[in-house]
Parts: sequence; structure tokens; C-alpha cells
Amino acid sequence: MPEKKTMTFGRYLRAVRQDQGIDLKTVSSRTRIGMDILQSIEAEEHSRLPAEVFVKGFLRAYAKVVGADGDEAVRRYLQNRHLLEATIQAETDRRRVSSRFWPRLLAILGGFVVIVVLSLVAAPRPGPEPGPAPEMPAVVHGAAETPVAPQNPVPAEGPPTGVSASTVGEPAAVPVVAPVPVVDRTTDAPVPPRDGHLLAITAIEETWIKVIVDNLAAREVTLRPGDRLELEARNGFNLLIGNAGGIAATFDGKAMPVLGKSSQVVSLQLP
Repeated sequence: MPEKKTMTFGRYLRAVRQDQGIDLKTVSSRTRIGMDILQSIEAEEHSRLPAEVFVKGFLRAYAKVVGADGDEAVRRYLQNRHLLEATIQAETDRRRVSSRFWPRLLAILGGFVVIVVLSLVAAPRPGPEPGPAPEMPAVVHGAAETPVAPQNPVPAEGPPTGVSASTVGEPAAVPVVAPVPVVDRTTDAPVPPRDGHLLAITAIEETWIKVIVDNLAAREVTLRPGDRLELEARNGFNLLIGNAGGIAATFDGKAMPVLGKSSQVVSLQLP
């Protein structure tokens, strides 16, 4: 099959499987690998695949069922993964250079604007033009002086009519406003009752686990011996365990039986 020499790992395994007339469900049944993992392998969706050490084992198990070369599948997988990582690194470097360029350009433009503003502020401004001199009042000698009544006569003594002497000169009373009490609701807030399920997993051997809580987004984690993982859910869990014999688990406080052998891949739904 010379056309398969240029295929990437997922297309290569799928082509061999189709040539042998084997469906994906059969591969899943014989390898105990979940359908979602097998579909991700054939689609080459690296972001949905587990850690590299588990993918290598999945590829060899897949290849053995369909009669393909497991080492060749692993080699193509590593080649494709390295190419993808190089592409992501190049894009990251490009964005890093771009993120440095624009702030520098904006800083230069900002400095230029500041210089222009300062130069405008420091420039001398023309003073106001002097207006005409005020005219002096004319003085007529020999005319009889006519007294001018003041505009705002002030009584010589005594308070104004209608105002008592006790209130004259005293400031108006300022009403006192009581502060609004602040109630701390953090200590007396009711605590909602605990409802749902609790899953506790302790790693005996290194293992990879993919978990979906309440049908939300899947999460992946690699546990090493002695690590402990506790999960809470309202409805339940969907688990894909890469090393079923390498963990001990309790569900809702009850110990679970051994899920499988060492290095065995197991899918599990709780409850």
C-alpha cells in the first residue's frame, strides 16, 4: 500500500482498519479503549487525547487489532505531535513580538503628544489690550451740595422688626442625621445543605484519569502514587481510567471494589 507511506498516524490506522473491514466498535471492544478516544485518534485531535505515554499504548493496541504496524503508528504520531508543537511555538513567538511592538509604538506616540502639549503650554501668550482710562467725575464749584441717601440704610440700633433679640446673630440649628447601621451578613448567612455525590480516588500506581462531572466539560489529570483526588457532583460522574489496578476509590463514603488489572483501561459511570 504505497499511498499509506505519506499518511499521518490517524489516517494510517483508519485506512488499515477499513481495508480489513473492521468497524470502530470492534476495535473498542477488543482493546477496551473508549469510542471517544478512538475517534480522537483517527481525527488526530491532540487536544482531546490523554498524556503521550497513554496514547502510545492505545496506538499499539489499535494497530494490533487491525493488523497495522504499531511502532510505525507511534513514530507517525510523535512526528505529527512535534510538528504541531513547533507550529504552536512559532505562533506564540509571533504574538510575543507583536505584543512588544505595539506598546513601544504607543509609548513613543504618547511621548510625542506630551512634548507637543508642553510646548503649547509654555508658549508666551499676548496680554490683554489696555482699555480706555476711567473718566473722573466733574466737580462744579459754588453749587449747593445735595445729600445723597444711602442705598442700604442700616438701623442704628435694635433688631429688625419681627425678629426677636434672642435669635439675632445665632447660627441656624443643623439637623443631626443618625448613621445607617451596617449589618454583617457574612456570618449569619444560611449554609446550603450538602446534596449530591462524593468520589475519592487514591493513586497506588501512576495513572491517567479523564473525568466528566454532571455532563460538563471533560477534565484530565495524571496521578502519582500517594496522590488523592476528591470530586463532588450533583448527578454523577463519567470516568476513563488508564490504569484500573493502580487506584483505590470510595463513592459516597463506601469503598469500591477493584476496577481492573494494572495498565487496564476502564470506562466507568457513577452512579
